[in-house]
Amino acid sequence: MRVPPEDAFKHCRGVIAARNPWVGGRGAGLYLEGYRQVIPTLFTLVSNGREFWLHVPYDNTAYNGPLGGPPPVRHGRKIQLDVLDLYRALFVEPIASEDSFEVTEEGADYVVSVARDGVLHRQLWVERRSFTVPREVYFDPQGDVRLQIDREAYADAGGKPYPMRLVLRDLAGSGTFLLEFGSVTLEPEKLDDRIFSPKIPPGTVVRRTDLREAKR
Repeated sequence: MRVPPEDAFKHCRGVIAARNPWVGGRGAGLYLEGYRQVIPTLFTLVSNGREFWLHVPYDNTAYNGPLGGPPPVRHGRKIQLDVLDLYRALFVEPIASEDSFEVTEEGADYVVSVARDGVLHRQLWVERRSFTVPREVYFDPQGDVRLQIDREAYADAGGKPYPMRLVLRDLAGSGTFLLEFGSVTLEPEKLDDRIFSPKIPPGTVVRRTDLREAKR
């Protein structure tokens, strides 16, 4: 993770488990545990597909809010760890039925431009041979690029191509979040529902990001 004015990335090792929020079945979920300094200490991020909880033991604080809502603020600085953007990087969001789209060709890719309420909302670069989506951008209501997702180093994971490197660039906040996977398992047989529920220790301060009453 890199947030200007810092030049260097902050690194940590960890584990991530996720369920696609845009498919049916057992419901969405995200679990991300960092083992070293990022925020700047170890942390646990959990989402049930509607809300998130970010627990930072160093501060004895857990940040809680809706997906796509205001970001957590720590010591006056926004935390560049948007859960909805992580979902979008891990799983390609389907085009909504109410959206319109146009397809053009660019080299080896199809470029799909998606409009929402008549305004450009998103673009996807679809590799024609593998039908993977190596690049994706989201626009703000003013038409400026807000988020760019690059999916790189595709490898076979259970017979399917999956990117082993994800780069999320928050153009509005100038932050970059990079995920490099040592190994990936798709559709594991066992993924316990309980890991997608927050386990916040007693006495932890819970701060809502949207100024509503804290959910403990």
